[in-house]
This record gives sequence, C-alpha cells and structure tokens, in this order.
Amino acid sequence: MKSTTTAALALLAASALALPTTTSIQQVTKRQSSSAAAVSSNIAAWQVDIENVNGFLDNAQNAINTNTGYNYPQEASFSLGTVGKACPGPNGCASDGETRFANLKALLPANDTHGQAAVAQLDISIPGVIGNLTAITQASATDITTIQAAINSINDLRCDQVLPAVAQLWYQATIDTETTAGTPASIPAVSGPSACAVIGSATL
Repeated sequence: MKSTTTAALALLAASALALPTTTSIQQVTKRQSSSAAAVSSNIAAWQVDIENVNGFLDNAQNAINTNTGYNYPQEASFSLGTVGKACPGPNGCASDGETRFANLKALLPANDTHGQAAVAQLDISIPGVIGNLTAITQASATDITTIQAAINSINDLRCDQVLPAVAQLWYQATIDTETTAGTPASIPAVSGPSACAVIGSATL
C-alpha cells in the first residue's frame, strides 16, 4: 500500500512538471504589456522635455538676433529644471530627459545593436547639453558672447547627435517591447529647434 501510494505521488509529480504553467505564461504577457506601456509613456513625456528645450533655444536665439531683453540664465534654469523643478506650464525639464533616458535604456535588450548604439551616443552627448545649459544659468544675462557660444554648442550636439540618437532609441525600444509583430503604428517625431534646419545631419 505504502509503495503504491509513493508510486502514485511520483507519477503525479512527474505529470505536474510536464504541464505548462499557466501562471508563468500570464506573467510573461503582463511583463511585455507593462514594458510596452512604460516605453510609450516614457516617450510621450520625453517629447515634452525636448520641446521645452527647443522653445528655450529658439526664444534665446531670437532675443540675441533682435537685441531684445531676455533673462537667459533664468529661462535656461526653467528649461533645465533647476529652479525647484519649476518648468513653466505643462512643459518638462531638460534634466528630466536624463531620467527618461535611463528608464528606456533599462528596458532595451542587450542584443539590440541599433538601440545600444543609440544609448552609447546619448551617454556621451547628453552631459554636454546639460553642461552647456548649466553654463547659461551661471552666466550674466548681459554676457551674450558666453551665452551664444553655449547655445551654439547645445545646438551642435542636439541636432547632430542627441536628437537622431533619441529617435533611434524610441524606435528600437518600441519595437523591442511591443507585444505584436510589425512596425509601430505611431512613434512621435523628434523635433529640434530652428537651428537644426541648418545644422542637423539627420532628418528630425
């Protein structure tokens, strides 16, 4: 009797191991859906951050060109998000972009060579943008030479390197995490400031 019971239990255990675990399948599906939703939310928020910096760069350059009053350090602080995170209106902050970049990078598979190339480029370039925005916040509002140099540097970095890499990262992260095959129906376009029409090496 005892041996019969033991054999029956062993058979039951073996059968259970052979069956697919519904729970694990559901967890995988939920994780994929969660990642796709996280990517979509991240991209939408990051787009707002980018547009906010574009607005600052365009407004600052226009003020320099027309020699009109503009508080460059304060506006750069708003754009950077260093004034108590007081980014004006619904706009985001440039510094938030670093967090969004880190979040997307964490969701990107290691075997995605195109996505990882975009990550490597952003790792190098984003600090330069933040550094130049910080330099403007620390400059005198009348030191136009320093401010113009920083704006030029930001535009060079963003138009040639950062924004094209962001576009690549958004695309790769989306196709890597979507739950259905095929090209994503809609990923927001990555726009740049007016300067990108002259500087940009890629279509934004």
